[in-house]
Amino acid sequence: MPSGDRTAVVVVTWNKAARVRDCLRSLEALSDGDFGVFVVDNASTDGTAAMIREEFPGVALLVNDENLGGAGGFNCGMRHALDRGYGFVWLLDDDVTVEPGALRALREVMAERPDCGVVGSKIYAAGTGLAFIQELGAFIDWENAAITLNRNGEFDHGRIAETVEVDYVPACSMLVRTEAVEGRELFDPSYFLYWDDIDFCHRLTLAGWQVLACGASVVNHFASGERAGTSLTLYYALRNSLYFMKQYQMDSFEACAQRRLERAAERAGLFRTLGREALVGTMEGSVRDALAMVRGRVEDMPVVPLATKPPEKLASAKTLVLVAQRPHIFFQCRAAVEDLLGGSEVEYLVNERYVPDLQAVEGARLIAYPSGTFSADSTAMQAYAGRYERVVLLGKDGLFRNAVRAALSLGAGETFFADFYGNVIPLAPRTLDEYAAHTEAFRSQWTADLEQSKLLLVDVS
Repeated sequence: MPSGDRTAVVVVTWNKAARVRDCLRSLEALSDGDFGVFVVDNASTDGTAAMIREEFPGVALLVNDENLGGAGGFNCGMRHALDRGYGFVWLLDDDVTVEPGALRALREVMAERPDCGVVGSKIYAAGTGLAFIQELGAFIDWENAAITLNRNGEFDHGRIAETVEVDYVPACSMLVRTEAVEGRELFDPSYFLYWDDIDFCHRLTLAGWQVLACGASVVNHFASGERAGTSLTLYYALRNSLYFMKQYQMDSFEACAQRRLERAAERAGLFRTLGREALVGTMEGSVRDALAMVRGRVEDMPVVPLATKPPEKLASAKTLVLVAQRPHIFFQCRAAVEDLLGGSEVEYLVNERYVPDLQAVEGARLIAYPSGTFSADSTAMQAYAGRYERVVLLGKDGLFRNAVRAALSLGAGETFFADFYGNVIPLAPRTLDEYAAHTEAFRSQWTADLEQSKLLLVDVS
């Protein structure tokens, strides 16, 4: 096969030796045509480079002297592939494993759609043991400086195999036609982490190329399925979302930025309510730097784990867990929640639309509630009042005001909030008051800061 039709697989890694090992082993099992594998190591300190040299001698290893982030790492790999005449580059995160046929399906889309510059895989949320979709591409929410994940949380069963046009596909599995990027800027390194792949796809769209997501190509992404994470996510995701919108949405940017900061204030208010002052500091720094248009990697930023140490186990009691989130998040949190509850008799109250899929899990005691009735005033919710000694609201990283009120309304002797990161706090009526006060304080301050900021005054289009 001519080199111009070959695929270079580029994996970017940083201090995830075990994960990148699994990724490379899954690539070894592929029989998807002629491809070469390149690993870009962003100056890992956990022995990643030595492991790859020893265990994967057929892999080309590119070791950077410093951490260039996802954007810089992928650029390094793509330039290497472009210099060697590869026709396609398959970008992969180090915490994915690929299913058989994943690359073949992407290449078939490229063959059928000559105007396609980028095609991504269907991403499963790894760590659940079930086929819950993290995303099949995504769409840019221009009003709120956010992203809407396509098919997020749906249980697949292999049924969803269509190819759809989207605004972007994540770089955790993205096949790039090199013809589409020759002579163009690749990933913008000033993003460092997060929103760099969104910016990349959007620029290709503006240049006339299609961005597609292929349901027949499947990879498993562990970043969506592990409770571990750090404050780097908070910092770069918030800062970069505002910069992206500033670049491409001049006419209505101020209103968009205001809405983005209001959502950030809610999250910061939650962290303050939880007593996570280090994470509050991260968000304050992200807003400050976004408004000052700080770009690139921020040196010496404290890295704070999002997951806390496991809390002490609660005494055994008849417990109702209110699942105020999508089912894949429920399964990612479930083991930690059941460990917290010890030998308790546990039942789960779940939105009825998800119950048929959740029944796939052996031994899950599930109760369905009608869609749209997860509130303190609903008849469906009040049917459970007085039936349990303890209620635990399982949330992701928001207090979901209606859900909190609903949990408190059931009159259990103990009511707790448990989030995606392992924080557990007792709920009381004053919890909502504290949360509202903290949120309003951040919203007021950041709104005033936005009005005087460089971000509004400078034209970066």
